[in-house]
Amino acid sequence: MRVFIDGEPIDLVPGATVRHALLRAGATAGLYEFRRVLDSWGNEVGLDGELSEGECLYTGKAPRAPRGGKEVA
Repeated sequence: MRVFIDGEPIDLVPGATVRHALLRAGATAGLYEFRRVLDSWGNEVGLDGELSEGECLYTGKAPRAPRGGKEVA
C-alpha cells in the first residue's frame, strides 16, 4: 500500500501503522521529536494508528524552547 508523509510517497505492507510509515520515511532519528502527526483533515493521529491506502500524513516538529525555558505553544 502507498501512503504519503509530507507529500513523499512511502510503500508499506497492509496493516502498517503511523510509526512504520515514519520509520520507513527515514525519520528514525527524529521519531520522538515530532510534536504531532496530522492526517489530511488536520486531525492528530497516534503513532500506533493503522493506515489505509493513499492516506496523507503531515509531521510537525516541536518548536525549540525560548531562552526562558518555557515551551512555545
